[in-house]
Amino acid sequence: MADVGSHAALESSLDSTFGPHLEAVCRRTEHALNACGYGALLVHSGAPVMIFEDDQPHAFQVNASFKVWVPLSDVPDSFIYFEPGSKPRLLLHSPPDFWHVPAALPQGFWTRHFDIIPVADREAVRQALPDTSGRRA
Repeated sequence: MADVGSHAALESSLDSTFGPHLEAVCRRTEHALNACGYGALLVHSGAPVMIFEDDQPHAFQVNASFKVWVPLSDVPDSFIYFEPGSKPRLLLHSPPDFWHVPAALPQGFWTRHFDIIPVADREAVRQALPDTSGRRA
């Protein structure tokens, strides 16, 4: 049986360290965007790769660049949108589907640092992005 006290201590530790981690990621990203002439960053979590001549995918592996931003590993076709000066957005792929349960909105120590927006498809992602005149990386 797991020790409840150690779980609470772990959650408290993660809660107190995630904010500074994300602030550092945002600072580094802002610096890189400025150096390269971009105004915002869009990071894709990756997409499932289908097995040849089959209707099933290989095991999904999230893009490592995506995991730097959020502690999620099973959210294919989701995006992080970051624009300096704004709260990062998690555009969580959550399509209505007869066969599969859509992804639930995440909960936990890190979610307060993001605007979390469920999106049904890539068109919904485009619509959820701000209309900026700056270039996006």
